[in-house]
Amino acid sequence: MTNLSTIIDQIGALEAQKAKLEREVKAMKAALEELSAGKYEGERFALTVSEFDTTTYDNEAIRAHCSPQLLAAHRIVKPSRRLAVSVRKDAMAA
Repeated sequence: MTNLSTIIDQIGALEAQKAKLEREVKAMKAALEELSAGKYEGERFALTVSEFDTTTYDNEAIRAHCSPQLLAAHRIVKPSRRLAVSVRKDAMAA
C-alpha cells in the first residue's frame, strides 16, 4: 500500500472540493427554481425539469401502530462499512 497519510490527505482535499462544488451547484439550481417543467438547452448540456409526486412514510407513526414482533420480523440488517475523513484540529490553522 502506498503512503497512508498521503492517501488520507488526498481524500480529504477532494472531499473539500466536492463539498464546495455541491454548494455551487445547489445555488445555481436555486436560481432555476422558477422554471416550468420542460427541456432547456445550453451550449453543451441540456437541462430537463420534471415535476412528480414523491411518497414517503412516517416511520415513527408506523412504529407506534405495529408490534415490536412485526417490526423485528420485517427488519433487514446488512453489514456496512464507512470511511470518514475529517480535518484534524491541529491542521485547521495550517
